[in-house]
Amino acid sequence: MTQVNFAELGYDFIFPAYFLNNIAVAGATIGAAVKIKNPSMKSAAFSSGGLGILGITEPALYGIDVKYKTALKGACIGGAVAGAAYMLLGVKCYLFAMPGIFSLPAYIDEGNNLLFIIICIIISFAASFLYAFVFTKDAKE
Repeated sequence: MTQVNFAELGYDFIFPAYFLNNIAVAGATIGAAVKIKNPSMKSAAFSSGGLGILGITEPALYGIDVKYKTALKGACIGGAVAGAAYMLLGVKCYLFAMPGIFSLPAYIDEGNNLLFIIICIIISFAASFLYAFVFTKDAKE
């Protein structure tokens, strides 16, 4: 579908959803990392949250968010809120790029598209971070 959008329209409106999902997973994982007391899990959560910002979310999802269910819920909430924002703002991706923080140049156009995706990134990270930070309790070992 995305290849067809790039070929027919010159942009894609689905790639921003992937990007904002990755940021939401990273935000929720880092939010949970702040509350985790176990030093090894805390370290794993911070490092996998950092990887999520770069676009690699599997360590965060399967290593942290599945164990701490509130982080997973926070990622869903952050992704949904940011998804609504990006659809309302009409964010488009103009290049086929891995959905991580280094793909920001793919959102540059003559208008405010880059500003809009940055606003959505902040919304995604903040909403998921806050939910995970407020509701995460350290899991029993």
